[in-house]
Amino acid sequence: MAGILSHSLRHITLTELQQGIKATLSRSWGGWLWVIAEINDLKVNVSGHCYLELVDRPEGEESPTATMKGVIWANDAGRVISGFEADAGMELEAGMRVLMYARVSYHEVYGMSLYIKDIDPSYTVGQMQRQRNLTIERLRQEGLYELNGSLEAPLVMQRVAVVSSDKAAGYRDFMRELESNEYGYRFDVTLFGAVMQGAGAEGSVMAALEQIELRSDSFDAVVIIRGGGSVTDLSCFDGYSLAAAVARMSLPVVAGIGHDKDVSVVDMVAFRSVKTPTAAARFFIDEMRRFDEGLESAAEFLGMTMRDALEREREHIDLLAHSLRRKTDESIAMQMRLLDRAEVMLQRDSVRYIDDRLKGLSVMLGDVGLLWRRGCDVCQQALSTAAERLNTAAYRRLDDADAYMERVSRSVEAFDPRRIFALGYGMVRRGGRSLRSVDDASVGDNVEVALADGVLNAVVCNVSKNIK
Repeated sequence: MAGILSHSLRHITLTELQQGIKATLSRSWGGWLWVIAEINDLKVNVSGHCYLELVDRPEGEESPTATMKGVIWANDAGRVISGFEADAGMELEAGMRVLMYARVSYHEVYGMSLYIKDIDPSYTVGQMQRQRNLTIERLRQEGLYELNGSLEAPLVMQRVAVVSSDKAAGYRDFMRELESNEYGYRFDVTLFGAVMQGAGAEGSVMAALEQIELRSDSFDAVVIIRGGGSVTDLSCFDGYSLAAAVARMSLPVVAGIGHDKDVSVVDMVAFRSVKTPTAAARFFIDEMRRFDEGLESAAEFLGMTMRDALEREREHIDLLAHSLRRKTDESIAMQMRLLDRAEVMLQRDSVRYIDDRLKGLSVMLGDVGLLWRRGCDVCQQALSTAAERLNTAAYRRLDDADAYMERVSRSVEAFDPRRIFALGYGMVRRGGRSLRSVDDASVGDNVEVALADGVLNAVVCNVSKNIK
């Protein structure tokens, strides 16, 4: 059967087959076309030719649905590449989706490739912006866009987790700014190394953020540091996955990505975005300074409040002391008046008591005389006896009255201040106030000593307190 088939079919060589394919492609696709594809790889050799590996894959998929080689010959490569980078503001590199002006080229030995004459930069820029806008819209719909920015920052952000390459100049600038701050603040910085550009940058930064989240109790904030670079160098910071990871962090994230013109999606969802790594360090220094100034203001306010309170208490104590002195003086004066009144009343009552008793005695004597005159001789002896008893009782009553008067008189004299002064006692005053204790005077104080016949001015030379 194989022999029959081999004789019945027309034979062609491989070269003829390749030439046929080439002719067919030339007839169908021999003209110039605008072709859209993703650059999977790009290399420029020493002769200046630029070789590309082109793929086509659905959005979000890893596996391509088509592949083809592409080439920009040296006589066009300089113009095409430099023109693209000048107009797009970014380098032509792998990972970009581009619109190429090209035609199909087929070689019998090297196979099929795409000969590229030009690349439209506006398409690539538009695609990147479109993807960026879709990412932003998705973050908004999922409630992630403002999530990290709504966190309440700690009062002091001193324990900082840094996501950066340990060899990056931006990381060195950040550390130098922190360590040489003019206030002498100290920061506890922990580096989580990551790749900050290229195909693996997004996954590397996300892995560092996951490690930080596992140790979130050890930090106050996170800072992502990346120095300057091209738009494509920083394109990983526009990806949804990294932006969502930043938004979901439980710690405030500061984006210190070094770019001046564009704002990445990570910048938008971070707690705070600054232009450079140095500015990120400055942010933490300024936050520390703001907290420090708040403490100084609080201390100043507390001191002022305490001074006002002390002044008010001092004034209150002065008023109480003045009121106490006044009431004490008034009480002493009142007691003196009461003593004087008691003396007068005691003298008056004593005289009145004696007069009453003498009057009663006179009446009694009159009655005795009357009875005596009306008596009879028979009762003479009895009357004489009664008269004697009466006289004895009268004199006893008088003696009792005299004794009572003596006691009253002594009591009056005992409470007389003049008698107290006459016994050698005196009253010591300082500044018009009577002293009741040695604690009320100090050595060197001028005092007045009031005596019975005058006042002595003296100086306290020594203070000795009785030991109880």
